[in-house]
Amino acid sequence: MKAVTFLLSLVIGLVACGGTTSPTQARTFYVDANVGDDAASGDGAHPFRTVQHAADLVNPGDVVVMRNGVYTGGGSVLDIQRGGTAGNYVVFRAA
Repeated sequence: MKAVTFLLSLVIGLVACGGTTSPTQARTFYVDANVGDDAASGDGAHPFRTVQHAADLVNPGDVVVMRNGVYTGGGSVLDIQRGGTAGNYVVFRAA
């Protein structure tokens, strides 16, 4: 009986700990119109050039930090097609 209780407890514990997938780590992208490059990684040392490029890559929970500069675009200034969720917003903010 003790062995059955132990095994049942073990199975419940494993399901509780490993049964759910962990959420993706939120990322912070940086954009700098003056020195950025859309082929860069988008981290603080290697920012993107356009806000649009960062907007195309964001996932729920991500933050886009726009550094000082003049941001211009082609046809539309910014077309955000991706967004967050009720608990994980996508945030665009100034540096």
